[in-house]
Amino acid sequence: MEPLDIKEYICELLQGHDVPFHIENEWVVPYGELPAIRSTWFQKETSGVFEVEVLLDGGRIINECFSGVGVSKEGILNGLENFCANSFHVLLSSFWNKHDPNQVEIENWSLHGIHYKAYIGNLGTRATEGVEVSVPKALFESLEKAIKNEVLASEISWFRVFFGSVSGEFTFEALKENEVWEKGISMLRELPWGKSEGYYSVRQFIVLRKV
Repeated sequence: MEPLDIKEYICELLQGHDVPFHIENEWVVPYGELPAIRSTWFQKETSGVFEVEVLLDGGRIINECFSGVGVSKEGILNGLENFCANSFHVLLSSFWNKHDPNQVEIENWSLHGIHYKAYIGNLGTRATEGVEVSVPKALFESLEKAIKNEVLASEISWFRVFFGSVSGEFTFEALKENEVWEKGISMLRELPWGKSEGYYSVRQFIVLRKV
């Protein structure tokens, strides 16, 4: 099926958080300036992908994708829920002046002598009914250490890590500014993840802005 422009869902979210915006083509532009945001739905047979892109100054784009279970509106709403649980509040806090301390932690980080504000989203978890989500105690400490070892070239950087377990088979994903982040994957692999008979996943999204 053809990709579906679903910016109306982003508009509703921004309206619900009192963020003014206007629309330019497929982009929603909060406060009349960049960063701008757009969303697209890619339908598959019984599920789809809810894609969110955030356009930064200089043409860089933050790309985040979320699975949505279901067809058409059912799948879109499921993907939207996944987006809201994982990345939306980090974007609100880091770019659009709407900070919810229950959703995002803001910390001052130093990377190789350069100071950043770190906008740290809550862990987003999903699981099939009856499956307990197992999060290693050292996850955030290990993630923070791995990020602080990176040399960042831009005013704005972002990281996303994902772990999934399907009947005890593990998936490890880590991205640095949309690109595969091998050091992040290695960090995830070293942690003591619990096996389960069903499915569970853990995801975290962090934005860094140079001070």
